[in-house]
Amino acid sequence: SDLWDPHFNYKSSLTGQTAAQLSADWEKTGKFADCTPGYDMSTFEVIADVYRRAKSVDREKVRVAFTQTNLNTVFGPIKYNNQNVAVTPVVVAQWVKLGNGKWDKRVIANGGFTGVPLAKEKLFFLPGSK
Repeated sequence: SDLWDPHFNYKSSLTGQTAAQLSADWEKTGKFADCTPGYDMSTFEVIADVYRRAKSVDREKVRVAFTQTNLNTVFGPIKYNNQNVAVTPVVVAQWVKLGNGKWDKRVIANGGFTGVPLAKEKLFFLPGSK
């Protein structure tokens, strides 16, 4: 399983970048775009959104702003429930070695998050996958 994938069909609320664009920019640094860029960017997106809406650093105003978060991020939709938990996409992926020697991650299960496209071809099927 993985937490984030460049194939996610979500955009950053801060920069407007798609997951693919964020991944490409990350890889220009020489680092592989694992789940880190999407996870980190969405964290900054939520923090910026909370403080923008709180219009203060007052603890109570910030706490209330967090509870009211309903934001589309590069990681997916972030909305906290009454237990202060936001359910985010977790995917199952298979790695495929391409002809150029590079590896590509293919999402084969998306937990019902329609913003995470499934690979057209799968190496093998998992029980319960389509």
